[in-house]
Amino acid sequence: MKTIIRKPPMSCAAALVGIAAAFFYSGESNAHERWILTPEQIAEWNSLPTPTFYSELSIGNFAMVSMFLLFILGWIRLGFTGARELFPELQARLASYGEHVPRILRVCLSWMLISSALGLEPRLGVAAFTSPTLFAPDLELSSLGPGWSWLGGFEILLGLAILFGIYVRLCAIVLMLLGLLGGWLFGLGFLAYGGAILGASIYLLLQGPGRHYPPLPVPTVFQGIVAWLEAQPRSRAQFIMRVLTGLTMLYLGIAFKIMQPNLVIGIIKTYQIPLLSSVPEGFSLFMALVEVSAGLLMIAGILLRPLSIFLLSAFLFFALLLPETLMEHVLFYGVMLSCLINSAGYWHKPEPRDRAANIVIVGGGFSAMHAAIEIERLIGAYSNVNVTLLHDNSNFVLTPLLPEVIGGIVQPGNVVNPIRRVIPQVNVIVGRLDSIDETNRQVFARRPSGERIKLDYSELVLAQTSKPNAGAIPGLLSHAIPIESVGDALHIRKCVLELIEQAEFTEDSTEKQRLLNFAILGSGELACSVAAELCQMLRAMRHSYPVLRDYQWQVHLFDEPDYVYSGFERQRLALRDSCLEKAGVTLHKGQKVSALAEAEVVLEPGASIKLGLAINACFAMPPVRFQGGIGLAWPLTVREDLSLEGHNHLWITSPAQLGPDHAFITAADWEALGEAAGYNAWAATQGFATRPYRPHARPIKTFAIGFHSFCDVKAFTFSGRVAWFMSRLGQLLAMPGLEKNLRIMIDWALIIPFRSDIAVLAPAPVSRLQKVRFEKGDEVFQQGDEAEMAYVVESGRLEVFKDERKVGELGVGDYFGEITQAYLKRRSETIRCSSPCELTVLSQNDFKVLTKGSGLMGKALQHLAKDRPSAAHEGGIKRVMYVSTKHASFSDEEITELGHRSSLNNNRLGLTGVLISVHEYFFQILEGKQAVLESLLEKIRSDSRHRDVTILSVEYGLEDRLFTDWGMRTVCINDESGVLLQAMRMMLRNIAQSHHIIGRYTQPTVLKLLTEGINPLTLPVQKTEKLVLVGKMAGFSHLSEHLSAEQLAKAITAYLEICSSCIVEHGGQVAEYVGDCVIAYFPPDQADAAISSCMDALRGLAEAQQKPPLFSESLNGGFGIAVGSLIEGNIGSSVKMNYTILGEALSLATQLESLSRRCGVPLLLSESVRENSRTPWPFKPLSASAMQQFEGEGSVYSIEAML
Repeated sequence: MKTIIRKPPMSCAAALVGIAAAFFYSGESNAHERWILTPEQIAEWNSLPTPTFYSELSIGNFAMVSMFLLFILGWIRLGFTGARELFPELQARLASYGEHVPRILRVCLSWMLISSALGLEPRLGVAAFTSPTLFAPDLELSSLGPGWSWLGGFEILLGLAILFGIYVRLCAIVLMLLGLLGGWLFGLGFLAYGGAILGASIYLLLQGPGRHYPPLPVPTVFQGIVAWLEAQPRSRAQFIMRVLTGLTMLYLGIAFKIMQPNLVIGIIKTYQIPLLSSVPEGFSLFMALVEVSAGLLMIAGILLRPLSIFLLSAFLFFALLLPETLMEHVLFYGVMLSCLINSAGYWHKPEPRDRAANIVIVGGGFSAMHAAIEIERLIGAYSNVNVTLLHDNSNFVLTPLLPEVIGGIVQPGNVVNPIRRVIPQVNVIVGRLDSIDETNRQVFARRPSGERIKLDYSELVLAQTSKPNAGAIPGLLSHAIPIESVGDALHIRKCVLELIEQAEFTEDSTEKQRLLNFAILGSGELACSVAAELCQMLRAMRHSYPVLRDYQWQVHLFDEPDYVYSGFERQRLALRDSCLEKAGVTLHKGQKVSALAEAEVVLEPGASIKLGLAINACFAMPPVRFQGGIGLAWPLTVREDLSLEGHNHLWITSPAQLGPDHAFITAADWEALGEAAGYNAWAATQGFATRPYRPHARPIKTFAIGFHSFCDVKAFTFSGRVAWFMSRLGQLLAMPGLEKNLRIMIDWALIIPFRSDIAVLAPAPVSRLQKVRFEKGDEVFQQGDEAEMAYVVESGRLEVFKDERKVGELGVGDYFGEITQAYLKRRSETIRCSSPCELTVLSQNDFKVLTKGSGLMGKALQHLAKDRPSAAHEGGIKRVMYVSTKHASFSDEEITELGHRSSLNNNRLGLTGVLISVHEYFFQILEGKQAVLESLLEKIRSDSRHRDVTILSVEYGLEDRLFTDWGMRTVCINDESGVLLQAMRMMLRNIAQSHHIIGRYTQPTVLKLLTEGINPLTLPVQKTEKLVLVGKMAGFSHLSEHLSAEQLAKAITAYLEICSSCIVEHGGQVAEYVGDCVIAYFPPDQADAAISSCMDALRGLAEAQQKPPLFSESLNGGFGIAVGSLIEGNIGSSVKMNYTILGEALSLATQLESLSRRCGVPLLLSESVRENSRTPWPFKPLSASAMQQFEGEGSVYSIEAML
């Protein structure tokens, strides 16, 4: 629960004294009591002498006043001694409804204005609808004269604008001005309501309309003011409103109850109020003290929630006993409800004092969104609880309405809502869950860029949604389009329209029939809805496409083999089939699909149906993966409070039972599951008790099948458009975001007078690239299988086998398989997963889309796909392939112009090739005479328009050109270029990652030569001078005897990682590792950098010793630094070559490192290093006894007080 540090209440003694003095005498009552007393009664009771209970001191009144003073002091003490912490869960729940306060005040203010303007709640003795008033029953407009009658109409307009949320902030300003006008017109009579009206107006001015209002544009000139108002905290608006309302109540208590007690006594006696009429004088004083005390406590803001409950009950109690309507105090109801929800509010920004925690929610569906919304409500605007939502999309997608996107009933933008807009206080991260580390409470995820991230959590809510199950039927992955996103829905729509267009101009009747056959594979509500919407779409298109009238199109629905029906679905299975048949769907009940091939669905025992398009509507929940390769498959074992059985701090938004005949889960159920899991996760972080999830018995159950949906209301079942509307309404009620709900309802309304839209609006096919998961031991494909697609490894490890012999391994960023028609033969290897893997798939269909998209790009791919194109033999040709990063953004026109100029220049030089622009990268292949090409490469490296030029390959002495008929062509690949964009980006990312991996295994100098296209084996050995650093672990022999091989490797890796990172950070280069020894070098004048790297490494080793389970005794060692001459170059044999350094400096540094470990000194350096140092290090000569162990020449130094 969120608690707030209270600031000392504002000193208001002077203000109260001034108010009391101003109100000490108010003359004849002209407000408030006129509601329930006639003017004659008021005059009669005011003419009576003041009761002695008020005018003379007595034991009774003294005791009563003393009792109230003690009560106020006790109330204040309770407020500051922990009573505000009572019922923390209830208080947190109430605070979570703060966003509803503006709507409550809008309703209350609009009722007050409209009812006053209509005279709906008049004072006693005046008939309803006969005397319009301003704000309250006793402020009659007729008393102002006929010139002010327009105020009634103005009140109605203002009330309606506030009620419907039309420019509420502007309306609040107008309401304040109207209040000032009322004060000028009615004088002191208006003060009985002025504070509450002004406070509520200021609240709306600062907080705006809240939720449920039409989004209207704000003029540019006022945007800065509106932004400033929106930045004001809710607590400040609440503070202003409760202070002004408290002053109003204080005024009422003093001006009417204390200064005019006879009126209160008259009311009690006239209406014979039970209990109060027995001692009217005493109870009148009691009521006065209550009202004054309430005003003071409201101004002070002490324990406002219980106080608001008491005052709300008092208003309702007297409204029932007196001749008043329940709505005459409606404004005070709104203010009291705001105090109940927001509590007191504070002028200064609250400081949260709830327990710090990190709650991570994984998922982006109904349950994930409502879990985040629930936690956001509970923690409020100021909290130490951080909430993070991890989802693979930045938008919430209303998946049940995707079929209507296919059918053109709903616009695609209306079924998605930006998650950050719905839950603004939640940190939204776009990425995919990789695994969960329960021990350290960490979530590992991978962002779209491939970056692996780690999220710490106190509580983890798993609210994942089901994903297309590509393994349900063989061939689904390569021959069916999944439906998971708006991009999928639009792509399906586009494919359907393209097939119809193709059928329209195809002469072969058999081919026409195939093109007009569509298949949906799946059994759930979404599959049925897709089939029905597709039928509706085809019927709507018959007027535009003659082929649909002349040939019988068919939409087939095949059941998913392992689909588990709920009890409701099983009971209504016959009704579902009947509705599908009415929709025009061809059912294949009992026919099992054995496989899906290209343009064909294969049935058992061997029959087949030719298809134009197949849609994968089979879904399955992704497994929950933990560190170490452990995975849990659905259904999971969930406790009553939605925590995962056998695992701590994990909450699942799934019912406890999901077996056969399980309960049918509606959108409202997913919403309730998310709220329950979110609440329990938050409660666990604050030490509160969790609540069991109790599923609601839904009296209304719907099943969506387009306009042939059916609805079950208890024992009554009906189908048709009403049932369709009921099913969609249930989805909308659970969808966060009023604006999207309204847009969808407008789309539905337009379907009545108009037909479904048949326009094509599809994104680039890149969004369709599928991801598929494999478990450890699964085979992606076997040697001899038909080659149909290529794969990119997103996570995990795989092994490559050929003829049952392991020939290689694959990891993250690697790609395998083929996508070009030239290689569409048989697999030459078997690929097997050695750990759980996720792969991105590029199918033949994606490749066909690419090759059909652009003639030039198709030609480029054909050139790049062939082994060797025919070309004239030139001899002596050099070919270079490189990739670089653009230094600035270029438009397609600028890229084209750049390529045109390059083509003109290169033609004169006899160079050919291709330049491909892919977002931030240039990818280029150049070929020509060696001398000319090398000269051009020097210019390319110095060109300021790009950077990070990396040579990918260099070929010498070629006889054939690859691009003989091209000259120099330029290709711009942008978002419209389809699948190639993704393929190229994956390739370039793979190149960058490969470059990084090679760098870790290769000496930096060699890597630089390789990327520049220079063969390191051709370089001669050279003599140079360098500063050499040698570091080695201590006690390696001892460790090897006491540690396992795995533990020993971990210790050595930790040691080398710390040392190497410090060396590189200070400008050194790691030459090589020899066992547990690191050899590095610096420029000869960088002695201070070398010393600093050693000191940083020693500090890092010391810190690592404090972090179990690292082996503290293993992370010690010594360093030696020397400077001198070396030879650098290739040394080795024909079997293996090593690019390394040898010489005196290395030998001396090695001796110094060995001596440092024998003497127990962390760092030793030669006299030459000390002389080259420019920093005043505290050098200390090595002792004479230690120098006896040194075989070299010259002095040796250590550094005192190093750490």
